[in-house]
Amino acid sequence: MHISNSKFIFTDTPSVERKARIALIGPTGSGKTFTGLEILGQLIEPGQLVAVIDTERESAYVYKRLVGVPFKWVNLTVHHPEMYVAAIQAAENDGRFGGLLVDSMSHAWAGNSGALELVDQVSARSQSQNNFFAWRQVTPFHNALVNKLVACKLHLVVTMRSKMDYVVEEYYEGGKKKTNVRKIGLQPVQRDGLEYEFDVVGDMHPENNRLVISKTRCHALAGKHFVRNGVAPGKIIRGWLEDLARASPAGVPPAVDDPRPVAAVEPAALALCEQYIAQVCQATAENIMAIVREAKAALGGDKALLARFHAAYSHRYAALAQQPQVAAS
Repeated sequence: MHISNSKFIFTDTPSVERKARIALIGPTGSGKTFTGLEILGQLIEPGQLVAVIDTERESAYVYKRLVGVPFKWVNLTVHHPEMYVAAIQAAENDGRFGGLLVDSMSHAWAGNSGALELVDQVSARSQSQNNFFAWRQVTPFHNALVNKLVACKLHLVVTMRSKMDYVVEEYYEGGKKKTNVRKIGLQPVQRDGLEYEFDVVGDMHPENNRLVISKTRCHALAGKHFVRNGVAPGKIIRGWLEDLARASPAGVPPAVDDPRPVAAVEPAALALCEQYIAQVCQATAENIMAIVREAKAALGGDKALLARFHAAYSHRYAALAQQPQVAAS
């Protein structure tokens, strides 16, 4: 396989606008669904909805009036990884959604037609009944699902059930020794290491629905604990994403080779591009990203127009970056 060096282009600009990728892990009843909806409600834009892929037999419905976040759900009863991928794609294509809650990913591993069941089925059909051979066939399905999650075009929260255990704690009260039995969560019901694919991982504690951040790329969240109806982590994550967008603007690809000159572009499309160029040249630090998102959606995948817009956008952004209010944000 020959790979040309010209295929690699190093840049300081992300190819797409970054979305939140969050995993919530905890035993049944620890508050994963409620917390996931609450976080997404703080990440989506006004007028957008949250999509819910519900594998818990429409359990999301009970939160419809409690959480105060507008959402629609689809009930997934077959948990084959390809079903998840198709549902995620449908949410991305819908146009109404700004966030996606996958509740839960554990069924893709240990549910009806999940990875473990698929391995058992392949092994049973093979003469050797060799699990290693079965995993070779099933792993690509699971990998495709993971890739779809990390590349999701919506803000994403994934829940995972954790294996449960009980610990007996001893304490003294009024001089008397007493014991308390407490439920704790262990490893998530999923493939080992999946949690490291996410920007933020939180462990849910069932005794008080407390969220403890166990892994994060957002420094403002490191080591933080959150309780229901307290300070909301979604607002911190939103601020982090906005800071990233200001520091390294995304959403419009850098100039790329295109076989068509701009003159070959449809006049109406070119006129539309010029309108967005005029807008971005007058943009402020507060509205430049909104103009970028609108232009990207309107211009579609036309490389010639995107490259033309990107040149004007980069020039304006560089000018804004020199202003004190942008540098201090």
